[in-house]
Amino acid sequence: MSGARPGRTLLRQEVVEGIKRYILDERLRPGDPLPTEPALCEALGASRSSVREAVKILAALDIVEVRHGHGTYVGRLSLSALVESLTFRGLLSPDDDFQVMADLVDVRELFERGMADRIISSLDAGELDRLDGLVATMRETGVGD
Repeated sequence: MSGARPGRTLLRQEVVEGIKRYILDERLRPGDPLPTEPALCEALGASRSSVREAVKILAALDIVEVRHGHGTYVGRLSLSALVESLTFRGLLSPDDDFQVMADLVDVRELFERGMADRIISSLDAGELDRLDGLVATMRETGVGD
């Protein structure tokens, strides 16, 4: 951005990360309310304008949802922003289809690896046994080779 000062960008990103950390630390779920803007300013040691800018960034990413007159809530956490970005990138450079597809595969792999530990840790013994059975069946039939 031509008019942005580097220090301002860094502070804004720190506030974005602070809000995301708050959501994770408090184990908030989609639809849960976030603290008021003044409370976020105090908790993060940031100015009101930095918090507002960070909330706008997080809203664009579907991480938070601003309900005017009601407050800010944890968003749906959808992948629509990512899909929109990748779709636009494909339209912007149609001659680079292979690279766009390679990027999609990389993103999918990152999601799967990032979620695998969480999913496995949430399963009970019976579910883990069923999962082991499915993996054994896949190996026997050659699925995934």
